[in-house]
Amino acid sequence: MGFPTSRGIRGVFLLDEPMADLPVLALVGDLIFSTRISMAGKAAGVSVKIIRKPEKLAGEPGRLLLVDLNQDGAIDAAGAWRNGQEAVAIGFVSHVDAETARRARLAGIDRVLARSHFVKILQDLLADGTITETMTDVGGME
Repeated sequence: MGFPTSRGIRGVFLLDEPMADLPVLALVGDLIFSTRISMAGKAAGVSVKIIRKPEKLAGEPGRLLLVDLNQDGAIDAAGAWRNGQEAVAIGFVSHVDAETARRARLAGIDRVLARSHFVKILQDLLADGTITETMTDVGGME
């Protein structure tokens, strides 16, 4: 079974219809933050699967991957996952952590957002796969 495609276009993520059956994956070790993502998923009517350990991500099918880039091993695990999928990976990190953002981009993470911006757009992102406002990556890259 191949994975349906999603395409990232200048800050808008278009999720093809067959991907709607796949969960959103969240690689987040922090219990409080993972609860926040789960609650946003419920509010948006979207299935969210929390993965706490990076080594558990490999082979998990998902329509979108949300990644806490400050978690040990998350960048490598998410990059490997992203390179084996046709889905989109969005990482979040402190707005001042340009080095982690750079490493994430090199690993294949599609977008790297400031944690505060990620929280602001999370429910909209989960609800319809789009980001309605300008999305600026950490480090100033769009």
